[in-house]
Amino acid sequence: MILDAGVFHLAEQNPRRLAALLQELGESEFATNEGVMAQVWRHPARQALISRMLSALDVEVEPLTNGRAIGVLLGRTETTDVVDASIAVMAQSRQQAVLTSDPGDLTILGAVAVAL
Repeated sequence: MILDAGVFHLAEQNPRRLAALLQELGESEFATNEGVMAQVWRHPARQALISRMLSALDVEVEPLTNGRAIGVLLGRTETTDVVDASIAVMAQSRQQAVLTSDPGDLTILGAVAVAL
């Protein structure tokens, strides 16, 4: 399952809710990308919960190497959020769903979105 920024925000705000949600989903493999990390990683000393989550779930953080595909998707959908588009492209290439707090935008971008 691909993790969007909202998952990391939930890890900081309500880690028990996130743990329950992840258990309910029954997923065992998680990934995100550097764009999401850039959105959520602001104060490492105060973000121990995110750091623990990344480690505990063994989240794979993929580099952004598909800028052209992201740009084409933004053009086709007439949207502007580069990080959302990067997550949609990642989900499409891996044929995985996205866990997100913003299912509407990701659905427009062609990803299968699972709402938090």
